[in-house]
Amino acid sequence: METIALRLLLPPLVIAVASLAQGRLGDRLGGLVVGLPLTSGTFLCLLHLSHGPEALAHGALGMLGGQVAVVAMCVTFATAAPRHSPAIALAMALVAWVVGIALVRTFTQGVLVTAALHALVALAALAWWPRAEAVAMARPGRSARHDLVVRVAIGSALVIALTAAVETLGSGLAGTLAAAPLVALVLSPSTHAQRGAQAVQDLLGGVVRGSLGAAAFGLVVACTAGHLGGLALVVATAVCLATVALVGRVDSLRP
Repeated sequence: METIALRLLLPPLVIAVASLAQGRLGDRLGGLVVGLPLTSGTFLCLLHLSHGPEALAHGALGMLGGQVAVVAMCVTFATAAPRHSPAIALAMALVAWVVGIALVRTFTQGVLVTAALHALVALAALAWWPRAEAVAMARPGRSARHDLVVRVAIGSALVIALTAAVETLGSGLAGTLAAAPLVALVLSPSTHAQRGAQAVQDLLGGVVRGSLGAAAFGLVVACTAGHLGGLALVVATAVCLATVALVGRVDSLRP
């Protein structure tokens, strides 16, 4: 009964709190919050409660691989945004995400190889990423409230569905799909349409930075879940936040 209650209450609560925080942080920091392992971390927590530490480790490895596809999606949308409409940029980003998942699941084996691949791809993307000038924050309104409802509904449905379908999909594939950047995919087209390509590039740059923390989270859980069980999630959260702080510190030194 407690697990069922957590499945229903934890995902919407986590996503709603993060989304409200993002509205006050601006595009860059808001994107970083979106890139953190909110839906995927919630999924792993529920996975551990219902299937144990072995499934948790496999799910974390899948989630780690999914972060490579997240970066591919962000780079594609950010590159397409100045030249194409939000709808076309979104379609291109979805294709990049699907291709990224297929390539990672086909050609990468093992935790360390997957982590190294993600770090290489994410750091290369950040080295290329354009510096965006300050962009005015959107005022809260009907569209912002609508975005919040959509984010909570989609993210919660994903976590609940994947947790229920672990036996069918396997914990590894379910973890990969749990890393899907659904909140970013919901927010990017509206940001692009309302405030232009520069704003959405700033948002998605934050998502890539957040993905480094999410990958660190997945790496720690995959390596320690067999020994620490659920405590691995706590340790991974601390490592995730430390990684994001370090990335932000290094990024602030860029000219």
